[in-house]
Amino acid sequence: MSPVTDFLPPSLLTASGRKRRRSQEAAEEDEPANTLPSAADDTDKHSVGFYLNRLAGLGVPDLTTPASHLSLCISLSDIFSDGTFYGCQAARRVWMAQQGIDRVPAHFPGIVDALLANYITDYTDAFLFERCPSLYQATGRLLFLSGDSAGAVAAQAAWMRAHLGELADRTAIVRLTGLFRAPDPETDTPSSVAGGGVHHSKFMLLHLADGRLRLVIHTANDIEYDWVHKCQGVFVHDLCLAPAACSAPPGTMGHGLVRYLSAYVQAARASMQSARPRLVSAGGAAALRDGMSVFVRLVQRADFRALAHMHVVASVPGWHAMREAQPAPFGYPALATLVGTAALRQRSPATRLIIQCSSLSSADMSASVSSAGAAAAGPWFTRQFLAALMPAAATASVHLMWPTVEQVRSSLEGYHSGIGLLASAKVFTDRPSLSLPAYLTAWNAEWSHRQRIMPHIKTIAACRGDNGECDYCYLGSANATPAAWGALQRQGQSLRCMNWELGVLWVSAAGDYSTNAPLLWHARDAPRGPPDPTDRRSYRLLPLPYDTAEAALARYRRGRDQPWVSDRLELLPDAAEDAVNYAGGGVSGRPK
Repeated sequence: MSPVTDFLPPSLLTASGRKRRRSQEAAEEDEPANTLPSAADDTDKHSVGFYLNRLAGLGVPDLTTPASHLSLCISLSDIFSDGTFYGCQAARRVWMAQQGIDRVPAHFPGIVDALLANYITDYTDAFLFERCPSLYQATGRLLFLSGDSAGAVAAQAAWMRAHLGELADRTAIVRLTGLFRAPDPETDTPSSVAGGGVHHSKFMLLHLADGRLRLVIHTANDIEYDWVHKCQGVFVHDLCLAPAACSAPPGTMGHGLVRYLSAYVQAARASMQSARPRLVSAGGAAALRDGMSVFVRLVQRADFRALAHMHVVASVPGWHAMREAQPAPFGYPALATLVGTAALRQRSPATRLIIQCSSLSSADMSASVSSAGAAAAGPWFTRQFLAALMPAAATASVHLMWPTVEQVRSSLEGYHSGIGLLASAKVFTDRPSLSLPAYLTAWNAEWSHRQRIMPHIKTIAACRGDNGECDYCYLGSANATPAAWGALQRQGQSLRCMNWELGVLWVSAAGDYSTNAPLLWHARDAPRGPPDPTDRRSYRLLPLPYDTAEAALARYRRGRDQPWVSDRLELLPDAAEDAVNYAGGGVSGRPK
């Protein structure tokens, strides 16, 4: 029996299941061996827990750094199987000492509780349980949060009831929406809904049986297409669990994560008290409240000291007060507060701010900030988002990385890969949006072997010079849109966020010589020794799929390069000799 079927109860090995597993075993023989470093190695000393998704099925080779031979690619199955993800040897030694062991166990300890949250989901054996069979053996609670349609969530819930046996009684899937629900053809009429907003966060919490809490924040929808055919980013880190809860100091990653998870509990309670729930689907509020409370308590027990220079950046649907002494704890003001210490204000003209996402939506529409007041009137992208991240005194150049029509057409999947790259043509042509084209930079991913793989990853990186040094890096679910990051309303007194979003931020210790905090470097330009022989600080590697060197950041060529849009018919045949119209309804509601 294969390692996959070892996890499955005999009653679940149906004929169709046996057939799928035989196919999977055959496919696994053709795939390269798992290149994750073994627990005894010291090869992960430069890791920050940032990986790219493995694309072996597409013939894309894994990445390793020449400096440390560190694997920079993992698959979804890796997250639910053997291996430890500490990012540094010190954290691993702490955990091993707490467990009274001298080496990491060779076998996956199993899952006690698991929380998986996403936008578009397939939580059945057609996808998730097929690749992550250890979920079948969970001894505690399984909680799934989805932003998918009511029909899709209902179908997944029915599958769980029919196939999980006794585990189904400890399993819940809850459908969440944004502040304003998007119309659902099954339950809503156009007049009953105002605006849009979705549960867009993509993260996991796995409580392992050996006393670890595995935190995963990533960019892929939980569907096969996203994990296998798109360029994605994954942060994963194992946290030690203390016997009792402790209070994380404000400003730390633990404090931010508890605050974000607690917002789900608050939304559930508000929904239970409201005659017309707006954030949680009917019948799911109690399951959300009870289940999320379990994971809040687990995070309160987690040791985040190894992640001292990392932060959670989140958005929660609602109106958040903007006070001068205390900015909003969510959205782009929270990001601006955290990166304000990264010394971007004092950098030279060689500093580059690279914003890369998979949806622009109404990113630069003036209507999105019409009530923000004179101080922020005008396009959201420039007057609010960029102004917060790059004060007027800064001299950094801004690059909005977005694939061209030709890059999508010539990708491995042709126009089909444009699904998930959402931007209306008027974002680039309307008069309020004329600032966007000036920032456009083509997708470049030659170094990561992903030039012909279209991105679904979302990042923001501040880099300087051509030596690969980074001031900070964001990886998460948020696209460059006001729905994701928030927009000022009520004359600038409130920030309105519409989506649930979650990301992680790495901040370099550049310029701070009072600590031994690590420096951040692009893995493409990993130094072979200490960046500064007189500096005792170590460095950590960021496997950004694109090159951050000035020469590699190619601006759109006037009259030759056109940005990919999701509402226009492309007439030239693509790599598959197809001329496909992905306009309007062709991409509406698809992964983003």
